[in-house]
Amino acid sequence: MQFRGIQSWQVSWGTGYVVQLALYLRDALAVPAAPEVPPLTPPVPTTDELDRAAVAAEWPGWWADVLAFVGDRSDNQRDQHLRLPIWPGSPALVDRPAIQAALDVLGPRANHHPQPPRPSNQRIGDIVRAREAELGRPARPFRLVVTELPVEGLLWYRITEQHVLVSSSFAEDDERCSAALKEIVAELA
Repeated sequence: MQFRGIQSWQVSWGTGYVVQLALYLRDALAVPAAPEVPPLTPPVPTTDELDRAAVAAEWPGWWADVLAFVGDRSDNQRDQHLRLPIWPGSPALVDRPAIQAALDVLGPRANHHPQPPRPSNQRIGDIVRAREAELGRPARPFRLVVTELPVEGLLWYRITEQHVLVSSSFAEDDERCSAALKEIVAELA
């Protein structure tokens, strides 16, 4: 929990629209990138109307910017919209005209791709409280960002110490998801 003036733990669990949009572009253009993340579900129709090679060349740096943006849950979010890696004029797009063109053409289509339901993950509080009971003390202050994605199969991919990508099917598997969350909380708390 986060309380005013008190250092504590904070978990952000969201659907990650920016990551989903990036994966939509990847899948629609069949860009061989981010193999650790399965394709979106339902499958995205592919297109040849854009320069796939140019997008593929710009992809690695942009994908890193997307993940960094989504994983940043700092207290200073005043200018966060200016850094949005899908926003025209964003630093993430300045030298990436092929990605910008792909966003212009495919972005509106991606808006019609099914989104996972808004997650309500109540178990994280129970997991942290159980860890605190084991430790006999409050949890150390930590932040964890969990980005839930509508991708095929079971995905639990830890990008950084404090950011995880999880498939909706993994999140719905209470046993697996709770075990993975317990492992991270034990490390961070």
